[in-house]
Amino acid sequence: MNDMHIKDTQVTQPSIISFVNDLANLCSLAGLLSAVLAIYFAIVGNFPAAMIGLVWAVFFDWSDGNIARRMKDRTDEQRKFGGQMDSLIDIVSFGICPAVVLLSYGDFSPWFIPGAFLIAAAGVLRLSYFNVFGLADKSSFRAWPLIITVSSWS
Repeated sequence: MNDMHIKDTQVTQPSIISFVNDLANLCSLAGLLSAVLAIYFAIVGNFPAAMIGLVWAVFFDWSDGNIARRMKDRTDEQRKFGGQMDSLIDIVSFGICPAVVLLSYGDFSPWFIPGAFLIAAAGVLRLSYFNVFGLADKSSFRAWPLIITVSSWS
């Protein structure tokens, strides 16, 4: 009888797919798609298209937070999940993607590996820092947008 009572009071976890039914998360995923397309275009040598993909990734990254803040009916779980997903997508969009663009631009020469590493490492350090400490001033955004540096290379 005790086991039955425990089962009745257990809270069920939402499915992973249930978090896709959230406009802010869909916007984040659109940013991830943009970054993946930018990586693809960089690898095939279409650098203008890669830059367009990166610009769209920035647009969706800015938009997802605005959308999330405007949605009053989001649960705490949706907020936490969205924040984690946004951070993971940011490392792809603004760490790995610019590093791949640089490597591709350098025709995958080993000479470009240190630069690609520095870009990826800066992205990881920045995201780790803000994930732990957040923003000191919540009214302004003080991020280091690596995309500006990369887009000036083309």
